[in-house]
Amino acid sequence: MIAAILTVPPPAESRASAPAAAPAVRPLKIMNYNLCGASCNGGDFAVVDMVFRKIQAERPDIVTLQETCRDQAGRLQDLLDDAGYGMRSYFSSSRLLPAPDCGTLLPYSAGNAIYVRAAIRDAADFEFRSTDRGGGCVTAEFEVWTRVCSLHGTPKDEDAAKEIKEMATDLFPPSVRRMPFILAGDFNVTPTWPSPEDPAVAMMYAPQAGGTGDYWEVDQFPDDCPGCPPRPGGAPTHPGEGKIDYIFVSAAHFDREVSGRVENEGDCQVGSGDPKPDDARCSDHDILWGEARLRVNEPVRIFQFNMCGARQVPVPACAGGAVGSAAPAVASSILDFRPDVVTLNEVCREQYDEVLRITGANGHALHGQFTVTRAPESACRGSGERGNALISRTPLSDAETTALPGGAGPDSYSLTCAGVTLRERAVKACVTQLSSVAEARPAQAEAVAQRIDGHIGGGFPVILGGDFQARPWDAALTPLYSHHGGTGKLHEVDETDTQYFASPEYSCPVDDRRCRTGEGTYPVPVALQYKLDYVFVSDDFAALDGDATRTSVSSHVPLRGWATLTGGDGAPPPPTPGPPPGQNLPPSVSAGPDLSGAEGQRLRLAGSANDPESTPTVAWSFTAGDDVDPGTTCSFENAHAESTTFSCTDDGTFLVTLTADDGVNAPVGDTARIRLRNLPPRPAITGPQPWSVHRAGTPVRLAAGFTDPGANDTHTCEVEWDDGASDSYAAARQACDRTHTFASAGMYTIKLTVTDDDGGSGAAEVMVVVYDPDAGFVTSGARIDSPTGALTGDPGHTGRGSFQFNPKYRPHDEGPAPGGGKVSFRLAGTDFDLDATELEWLVVTRHGRAAVKGEATVSGRTGYGFVLYGYDDPDKLRLVVWPLSDGPVPGGTPTYDNRRTAGFDLDAAQPQDVSGGNVQVHK
Repeated sequence: MIAAILTVPPPAESRASAPAAAPAVRPLKIMNYNLCGASCNGGDFAVVDMVFRKIQAERPDIVTLQETCRDQAGRLQDLLDDAGYGMRSYFSSSRLLPAPDCGTLLPYSAGNAIYVRAAIRDAADFEFRSTDRGGGCVTAEFEVWTRVCSLHGTPKDEDAAKEIKEMATDLFPPSVRRMPFILAGDFNVTPTWPSPEDPAVAMMYAPQAGGTGDYWEVDQFPDDCPGCPPRPGGAPTHPGEGKIDYIFVSAAHFDREVSGRVENEGDCQVGSGDPKPDDARCSDHDILWGEARLRVNEPVRIFQFNMCGARQVPVPACAGGAVGSAAPAVASSILDFRPDVVTLNEVCREQYDEVLRITGANGHALHGQFTVTRAPESACRGSGERGNALISRTPLSDAETTALPGGAGPDSYSLTCAGVTLRERAVKACVTQLSSVAEARPAQAEAVAQRIDGHIGGGFPVILGGDFQARPWDAALTPLYSHHGGTGKLHEVDETDTQYFASPEYSCPVDDRRCRTGEGTYPVPVALQYKLDYVFVSDDFAALDGDATRTSVSSHVPLRGWATLTGGDGAPPPPTPGPPPGQNLPPSVSAGPDLSGAEGQRLRLAGSANDPESTPTVAWSFTAGDDVDPGTTCSFENAHAESTTFSCTDDGTFLVTLTADDGVNAPVGDTARIRLRNLPPRPAITGPQPWSVHRAGTPVRLAAGFTDPGANDTHTCEVEWDDGASDSYAAARQACDRTHTFASAGMYTIKLTVTDDDGGSGAAEVMVVVYDPDAGFVTSGARIDSPTGALTGDPGHTGRGSFQFNPKYRPHDEGPAPGGGKVSFRLAGTDFDLDATELEWLVVTRHGRAAVKGEATVSGRTGYGFVLYGYDDPDKLRLVVWPLSDGPVPGGTPTYDNRRTAGFDLDAAQPQDVSGGNVQVHK
């Protein structure tokens, strides 16, 4: 079995997997309002109707509400649905105790509400550790999935400051904050509390807006100072308190040029207790409107891993140079994570080549640079070369390798850097590995820092991955870190994860927001891990997150990093400039995100092609992967439309390419990967009919067809006839027809299984009755203790049930109806008496079992069917009675059945032990 690197499923913000284009802009309009439903207006719907009118007029993308009664939140969603305004909502209760002001004594009846003009997922509540307050969050499926939260804070006191500190530091983990983030609500503190010199909310505002946090606030630009820089402040949202409502948006994902305005919600009469008698308004708050421009900019993904490919560590075992184990595992992890940049250490050249081959064959073409650090290396097979690898989703340019001091013997140390294009920006990506000799590392790290500083000074964002052989607080890394004693210009992707801020050797308060710490990457097992592997980035990146996964092929574990490329000051990058006058640039084209679906399914391709000078012609094409069976065909609904559908007749991996041609420049294209899973066939038996009756020794024909969305699949039919015989054969023209002769009497459940060539299977079954007039007959005078639930009309009744029956075929009877005998049943304590009026068939098996079916009167009334089952040695009986108005065979609600949960096949009937008398099968 190939050992695999275990990876965590991609986070919610991951939608596209093709290299992202320069960030587009997605304007968002946000409405925040404390409608005071749980305090001021008694849950009245008048305020809800006003909010609905505002939504209709302003058409916001997001609405966040506080102090909302649950019924008010539901009323607003109903109004939105009736108006066809596509908003999805989530109500987050903030009160365990009943909220009488909401007109109910039920708990959890008041709280916060979120409405989003998009699909939502991952809805969840949060609670401050320092207080009993909190809020709720959802992930909105905009072009980039965006986390939206609504909260209601504590009125200004020490607890309010504690809540704001939690929000600004560690309430939301890095895995959430790497997404675009909107945090709106009633904070219950002003921008100058507790003092204008040191306001608590400054912990939320970005440094460029006069704070120490990670957010812009929509009303951060002072109205009385046009052109002034942003700062904490804004128009009052509460007539008595001032500005206490805020809409914060993450500075890493939104333009700095936000805007906000405050609006009096207008006249709104309520049933009781007007909170503002001066103007008849519904709430003691005003509406805060915000507009922010979301940069549709996926985080850059980086994958760092020391493969240990050239070393044999007994516990755990490294991969050695074995291409057949480590390389497929690493390639699988890359295909799952879809990183933009990969940095590998201690990788054999053959492993590096195999990783590129596997990923390319699966639709994820990569470009790389291999740098030898040791040769010959006996543990690496083939070339005998071990080294570092720098891999990118876009071509590498200007690759350079800088030798580092401290090499000894066959080992050399180096820094390899190359230009890559990420989000249509030129970036320098680098890989290195420092020495395991502690005395050599400081000089090596200093040399790395000098070259990195040169790239940063040249205007390049920088990514640096590698095994640095030192813990984060080691003095050797001081030239790299930009904080906590560091003299460098870099941040590490896992430095914001507060769960690692405290350790015996090094710790930071959560107020610091970053620390020279992180999750362990060496050695396995987990309990002993400490951090040796790093992904450093320059100040051009924000919203950092790191995650060490698991592995079974190296003594190190992979480190995955996320970092959003910004303009270098925490703000999104500026728009890409247009072409020089008179120059015609080629179109920009996107095949859309990678997709997963099923064979035969029509998947919607969200391609796009743009050209400011003209409308380019577009064409779709596809390539089947190595895992696709011969004969598979695929089609586009319209191969010359940007948005179209794609389907294939079999499962596998396919690459779809959208090419755009403006008639001036060379055609350009972009590719997305389509993974189609196999769907099983679905058989349907059309003959014989259920409960059909056949004489032993006569052929029974199975007529069965099936459907399969995978039209290219081949199929095998397998039939179990339930008499010990089975058949396996190839299907012909989507059918599994077959004939079988049952040699002896019985009730047989025929099971058909159809299996396609990919291992998918579907099954269907039908029960038939086979009689034999020469097989014998059955007699009985026996009793049972009728159980609870047997008699539908009186399910609690129990009592003695007495049977008398002796059905038999007379000489020369051809059947299926037996010519002689009777069947009767009496249930003591009731008027339930059954007497057979007609016998339809009799089955007597070689194993001492019998069944008889017929029609009967019950309590003197006609119109009932029955099936009686009897076993001889040990003696057992079951009686099933049903109204013939339900059909000719049982299956609905029976009138009587002393074994209701059992099947109807004679072998599955599970008759009940008799309490007196006997059942005798005569052969």
